[in-house]
Amino acid sequence: MNQQSENAIRTFSLLAKVLPICIVAIALMVQPAQAQQPAGIVNAIAPTGGPGTEMTKMINRLGLGSDCGRCKALAAQMDANGSQWVRNNFDSIAARTISNAENLGHRMGPVRRTGVRLLIRRSIWRSR
Repeated sequence: MNQQSENAIRTFSLLAKVLPICIVAIALMVQPAQAQQPAGIVNAIAPTGGPGTEMTKMINRLGLGSDCGRCKALAAQMDANGSQWVRNNFDSIAARTISNAENLGHRMGPVRRTGVRLLIRRSIWRSR
């Protein structure tokens, strides 16, 4: 194999690792447009339950949701304790989320681990 072929393979290999995280980040940044309501009409959309609920919604939207008891318990704990608690316990929550994903059979390489951290940050932002 010549040098040019090796460089092309390395480039495509790197792209294969980075592209999924970019797609997840873009998907999470896109928010549905909110319809303008006339004055005096109350918004019928219920407020979110917190960062755990928001993270669950995003995971389900990506097609990765499951009926995992540990996942539901973590989401409930995140909701009960609020955004500030999630910020303070960020590394622990990321580790638990990654562990839950691995127990469900997901391969969690460094790119997907970064994606989990982005999901947690985004869930904090969305729950404010």
